[in-house]
Amino acid sequence: MGTPDIQIDLPMASRAAKAARVLEILLLFGLLPVLLAFRWLRAPLMPLLWLTALYCAWRLYLDGKLNARWLGAGQVGPGEWRRILATFALLTPVLLATVWAVRPRALFALPLHHPLGWLAVMALYPPLSACPRNSSSGCSSSTATASCSATGNGWR
Repeated sequence: MGTPDIQIDLPMASRAAKAARVLEILLLFGLLPVLLAFRWLRAPLMPLLWLTALYCAWRLYLDGKLNARWLGAGQVGPGEWRRILATFALLTPVLLATVWAVRPRALFALPLHHPLGWLAVMALYPPLSACPRNSSSGCSSSTATASCSATGNGWR
């Protein structure tokens, strides 16, 4: 026996929350990118991206939707981890030996001669690698070249 279709009106609080969520989406994914694309908002891109990401994570946390399984931690099985670690264990010595044989002075040149530059690469590479690669985003290849050359000539 089927249940009858019942239409329930949402309370005003739920309607207001839904309207606030729609406004939030329009601001974050509509207005903000347009302001940045037309350069009507003069703000450093990477701090703005970090703040936006932190805000989104905070909202997911408040909604109870931010957990390890949602972030993908539950998708890698024990066999997969063994394969990843085996690949790392086999390729790391091969890569080290290749660099040592071809250019031994370059092996640890960056952390030895430019530790702050090395720390900057370690800290900034993950977020910058996700940055769009078109010229209107502010993360063009000339920007990357300028930032790399500013750290010194240990890169060559």
